[in-house]
Amino acid sequence: MIGYWGKDLRTRVKCEQSLEKTRALLQDQLLGGGLRVFLWQAVHDVRNGEVAEEPGTLKCSCVKASNAHADRRCFSCHGINYIPGYRKFGYENFWVASVSPNLVLSNLQLNTTIKPHRLELTPTATQGIATSPDIFFSRTDITQLWEARSDFVVRDGANSGVVAEFSTDGGATYSSLANIAVANPITGKIRFRVTIFRSSTTTPSPQWEILRARFPTIPLVGRLGPWIVVLKTVSPDKEMQEVRGITIDSQNNNFWTAPLSLFDCRIPDQCGVGGVVDPRVIIKDPAFIEFIDGVRSNLDTSQRWSLTNVTYSDPFGYFTRQFFAARLQQEQEFTGLVF
Repeated sequence: MIGYWGKDLRTRVKCEQSLEKTRALLQDQLLGGGLRVFLWQAVHDVRNGEVAEEPGTLKCSCVKASNAHADRRCFSCHGINYIPGYRKFGYENFWVASVSPNLVLSNLQLNTTIKPHRLELTPTATQGIATSPDIFFSRTDITQLWEARSDFVVRDGANSGVVAEFSTDGGATYSSLANIAVANPITGKIRFRVTIFRSSTTTPSPQWEILRARFPTIPLVGRLGPWIVVLKTVSPDKEMQEVRGITIDSQNNNFWTAPLSLFDCRIPDQCGVGGVVDPRVIIKDPAFIEFIDGVRSNLDTSQRWSLTNVTYSDPFGYFTRQFFAARLQQEQEFTGLVF
């Protein structure tokens, strides 16, 4: 019989949409009973050498030699080699660093002796300014708020300091970066200005490193928003005595979630068997999560979990779900510094 495909297993599975139905059931289970978590992903995989993976990233100044490793406690790259280190999933992320090539500087110089390089006042200046160019942005969901942070070092807080500001009118007026959520700019352009000051030239100059700002791009619809949803097993926590005291060991926590295209429609979905898998649907190591729901979200201190052993299920080449183990990050661990 012409067109009969009963004995062709692959064609039968494809035509009956067996795997698509399976993924739909898994996603219903996930959205119905899963836990929401914030996800941070690295902008660069150090195993891929020195080729920048994401547009706009910049080689970090904490790496001085080609055979050296990035500093994990570096606020600029957090050990990823490329600034800004990590991006928060579901957000539009902006950043301006001390080594950005398009800054306009006044009375400031780059200290290249330390790693990473930071901007500081020239020897004869008591005030200096660094200004970024305008960054254009467009928001589709204005109900959620901006977030921002500026990282710097101040050695004499009584006689010196650093002020970070933003402007949405081309620099005509500026507001404190702390008020960016209140202003909640909708659409247009934004620029950032950092002012470093001290009372006299004998006071050590503060050193400014990086500024980050972001806003959610995924609207709040039911269980969906600027996060992902995961299902997990029971957590086998146990206390361990170490040199630094009693720590909590929480290994072998296993999770699974859907392709990231389920949560962010800007990532193309595979659609069906035979479709193309976009690399952005896969969670890559290094990455970490922070719980929004469940017991882990209600503890006294915010807990972050590092992802390990990331794998996925793709029968017939169709990406249905991805799995990972996670370990509880210990106090003072470097990813706790990530914004």
